[in-house]
Amino acid sequence: MFFIGPKQVVAISKFPEKELLTKIERALNRVDVWLRNFISDETLLGVIAHLMGIEEVPWVVASHHLHHGSTPGKATEVLVAAAHRQFAKGLMREFGNREFYLYYLKYSASLLWNLRNLF
Repeated sequence: MFFIGPKQVVAISKFPEKELLTKIERALNRVDVWLRNFISDETLLGVIAHLMGIEEVPWVVASHHLHHGSTPGKATEVLVAAAHRQFAKGLMREFGNREFYLYYLKYSASLLWNLRNLF
């Protein structure tokens, strides 16, 4: 939904307003400290770009992502879904934006699905 890509250079024609960054920081701080690492920096950049009104970002695939196995196992999917669910809930609280409700629902469903597949 807000994912930009594995690694990238982002050029933004204007700086985000301080209030916008403060709200995103508060939303991220509402995510359990043990889950924050499961939210990628690209997600945060995507949310910032989206809230600044950037709808399309030209990009070129210049690399191939290799999984390094630092978070092995099926439990990772559950933790990623839980982290994004908490972040979406924080974004809803900060911005009151209905589209973040869809983000929240997507990762709530993902959390349930991955919990079901864990056992």
